[in-house]
Amino acid sequence: GTFLPGNISGGIGTVTAKFGELTGTARVRVVRDIPIAEDFEAYEPGDMLPWWIGVSKAKYAIETIGGSKALKKLADDRGPIFNRSRVYITPPLKTGYTVQADVLGTQVKRRRGDVGLINARYRLEMYGGVKRMRVMSWVPGPRFERRIDFTWDPDRWYTVKFRVDLENGKAYPRVKVWPRGEDEPKEWTLEAEDPQPNLEGSAGIYAYSMTPLYFDNVRIYR
Repeated sequence: GTFLPGNISGGIGTVTAKFGELTGTARVRVVRDIPIAEDFEAYEPGDMLPWWIGVSKAKYAIETIGGSKALKKLADDRGPIFNRSRVYITPPLKTGYTVQADVLGTQVKRRRGDVGLINARYRLEMYGGVKRMRVMSWVPGPRFERRIDFTWDPDRWYTVKFRVDLENGKAYPRVKVWPRGEDEPKEWTLEAEDPQPNLEGSAGIYAYSMTPLYFDNVRIYR
């Protein structure tokens, strides 16, 4: 037979097939096609996004901040295994798409967290504790990296746009960051060239939460 998920935006579940006295089961993950846009307004506090791989109540929560809902990366003292998070939203996609999100970092005393996006196995990281931004790729250790000096303020929303283009056999990761609500700048904040391009990879978000971090208005599109 054929499994039809119906008109749902995304989810996980179990399919059970029966034939006589025989029974078999399989896990199913339903992911909407891109373009994807998620502002979390349809969720209630305590809800979760089970079809986003890596999102669990041990690390994330839906929370209202500034009058709208957002995805909060929790921070605690249980160490890096809980503070670090790589969330994958889509299956592997052909390189050439954009991941965009609004992000907000907080500061507790002198501590801040790191926030970023994932695109085609390239990871963008915006460091809170040091004035730096980088794009890098692992296979399985660091293979490619481009870093620049960069400062972003705590308790302020920023829009982050992360695009990877394939041109003449090379990959070009490109990043823009600007205060949310302001006009998008024409120039890229960071541009890099990778002569050994990643040809596909999942879209996602990245966080290392020494203090709480927030994501809102997550978009994935070509």
